[in-house]
Amino acid sequence: MLSRCGANPRRTGCRLGGPDVPFSRISRSLELGAGEPAHGFVSRLAVRSGCLNALEFCSSHNALFGDVIRGDDLTINSLAEAAGVSLPELQRHSLSGVHADLSLGGVSMPKSSLCRAEIRACPLCLQDDIRCARVPAVAAYGRSWWHVLALRTCPDHGMALATLSIEPNRSRAHDLARRYEPFLRRLDRIAISLQSRDQSGLEQYIHARLLKPCTGNKFLDSLPLHVVAKTSEAIGFRDTCEGRRPWNTVDSDGWWRAGQVGFDILKGGQADLTEWIRDRRGATNKRSHSSELGTFYRWLTHAGVAFDPIRAIAAEQIMSTTALSENAVVFGVRLEARRLWSVTSACNAFGIGADALMRLLAQNGITPSATSGSLDDILFPASEKFDLAIHKFKNCITLNDAQKFLQLSRTETKSLIGMGLITPISSRINKEVVRLWKPNLKVFVSSVMNSAIQRGACHRSSHLTDLMHGTRYLSISFGQLISAVLDNRLTVYRSDKSESISSLYADAEDIRRLRSEIAGYSAREVARILKADDRVVDALVSNKYLDADSSPIKKGHMRIISKESIDSFLSNYVIISALASQIGVSPFAFRTSLQKNGCQSIFITSSSYKMIAKSVGQSREMGCYLTKITDLKKLSGKIIILRKGKRKLFDEELLENSVIF
Repeated sequence: MLSRCGANPRRTGCRLGGPDVPFSRISRSLELGAGEPAHGFVSRLAVRSGCLNALEFCSSHNALFGDVIRGDDLTINSLAEAAGVSLPELQRHSLSGVHADLSLGGVSMPKSSLCRAEIRACPLCLQDDIRCARVPAVAAYGRSWWHVLALRTCPDHGMALATLSIEPNRSRAHDLARRYEPFLRRLDRIAISLQSRDQSGLEQYIHARLLKPCTGNKFLDSLPLHVVAKTSEAIGFRDTCEGRRPWNTVDSDGWWRAGQVGFDILKGGQADLTEWIRDRRGATNKRSHSSELGTFYRWLTHAGVAFDPIRAIAAEQIMSTTALSENAVVFGVRLEARRLWSVTSACNAFGIGADALMRLLAQNGITPSATSGSLDDILFPASEKFDLAIHKFKNCITLNDAQKFLQLSRTETKSLIGMGLITPISSRINKEVVRLWKPNLKVFVSSVMNSAIQRGACHRSSHLTDLMHGTRYLSISFGQLISAVLDNRLTVYRSDKSESISSLYADAEDIRRLRSEIAGYSAREVARILKADDRVVDALVSNKYLDADSSPIKKGHMRIISKESIDSFLSNYVIISALASQIGVSPFAFRTSLQKNGCQSIFITSSSYKMIAKSVGQSREMGCYLTKITDLKKLSGKIIILRKGKRKLFDEELLENSVIF
């Protein structure tokens, strides 16, 4: 009778006892197939020796089939020596490792990347194996790459791999010869039902990577092989299957197509992967990324540690284009510090209006990603420059609030700014939008008040006047007075309970003395000196007859005109309207009479008054007439008759309507 292991121990090589070395002697060995793993080789040996399965064969040779599957070094070495096959070839195509840390030919292959229960094979490869074989079950052998989950096409026959069966018992699943045996008689029918196709780019890369670690693509070669495979399939699933079928219902052909699509993107490296994520997200500033990236987002969030390089690239793309708050988590990666603000998030965080924020960015040289569109899409960096600007803005007050804080009028507050005593944080020239830093105002008020003397310490004979009264009646600006106070050029006094600079007093004589030391006049003061109105002064300044420095607050206002410029003008020109008013005659009649006597006049105006005249429909431009003093001197001793007609004038009328130079 035959034993369960064969005819007899001598013929089969089975031993009931012996040394502890596994596979010490195998008398009837087989030739190792190209690419055959150790567990498949042992399975064929078990069929040839007549054993029921590979476990029984290993037990009869003092070995464990589990050690063969795991690639135990002692077991594999003993098997190669006892069977007379090449040890390097056997090791190259065999799985090795324990638990989840498996490798195939030195390439890391975790269990999740392998087919452990699914029996897959190429029917045409098995057909080639059993052709002319006496025992087909002994001749048909498995290929190691059939166990790689992402490889679904035979490179030799251009055909999809067939799933022969699904074996829940993993030990039985690795007993390949016994699993192939029931299908060997109907391989033709199985091959007809399979799809003919070429290898995908992903499959070609995996085969090349199994042969050598460097394929020429630095980005892919730097990643574990199973990371390349699974990431390609996840990307392809997002583009081919998302929204049409769940992840766990995709068949082998679906994953083959997904891997092909995803690999075309992944092989482009970090740049192409980043661009793919950006394109799939659509609007960049959405806080929820799962709705755009779908299953890819959920899969990558919970993927293992080996996928950290892919996770870092995806997270970096989102973090660099989205206004995320500090400690936000994207793909499992935590954002340590905020990188970007959107207009909406900054407005909500700091309580500032969108228009004010955009002005603040422009004034501080911070360039947003866009200037129009949704406020969520306008991004700008969360830099120290912006933090400083927003800190100043939050501690700033408007010009109106500054007036209330200082208890001064708008003109007095502007004069302080014009003198550089308080510095505006921002200014819109055309709208007079001025913001001032409140801490600076507090320091300024404190400095002025500390410079003041208690009112009881002043001399009783002193004629004190408040500073506002002094500015109105002594032709000096409020800013000039306060500047003199801070420079110790003017002594001011305050009452015991006084806390505002508007309640300070000074000696009127001291203010007059200070005014005499200031070489410069405002436009209104010059108008009084020239006995003309503000329009005349504006025309003189616009036409360069007077030199003036404009105020930094608003163009054309609060001009300071030097005394030298006024003296130079008065020594060369006369304003006809002012001279006529001084004499008490009509300016028009006076100018006409001068022209008839050979004294020509010059008409001047400013561009602003030209626009006013045009808007109101006036044909006559607004300005004044000048004449040179040298021309007037030529009329010395002459009588200028202001009114002449056909009627003869009496002596009284002639005297009344004449001017003697």
